Amino acid sequence: GYNRAKYGFDAETCAIVNMIHKQSPDIAMGVDKALEAKLESDAAIKALNEAKKLSKEAPRALAIAQKNYEEKQKAYEDTYNLLNIYKSATSDKIAEDPEHVQKMKQYEADLETAKIEKKQAEEAYYAASQNALEATHNFEAAKEAAASAKKTAEELAEEILEQWRE
Repeated sequence: GYNRAKYGFDAETCAIVNMIHKQSPDIAMGVDKALEAKLESDAAIKALNEAKKLSKEAPRALAIAQKNYEEKQKAYEDTYNLLNIYKSATSDKIAEDPEHVQKMKQYEADLETAKIEKKQAEEAYYAASQNALEATHNFEAAKEAAASAKKTAEELAEEILEQWRE
């Protein structure tokens, strides 16, 4: 190893010179701007990824809500038809027989329940469609924000390089 002065380097004759000095204000400003642009770009990309994920999930949620609504609509129609069939078949017996009166009341209660569930499913479907529209809008806005942040970062990088070249 280098352990003798005749080799040009040893512990007795070497010196450590500190050449580190304060960063120039121009460079510091450029670095600060670049860091700020990078953070904005990272935030925009994170928002873009989240919006992309939500926009992919929205159609599935909408399809589920639509299927649920269709099922509730069918259940309502079936219950309504069943009630009418029962009324037609037993119209002369209803007033006389308490069992028929009770059965009629049960069919009417079932119809009301089906009507409420259909309305709830319709509201859920509407909410899902609004969420899908909002997710699409947010995704488009996030894409624009990410593109803008990228452009700003690229312009800033070019500006810093130009200053450095001078």
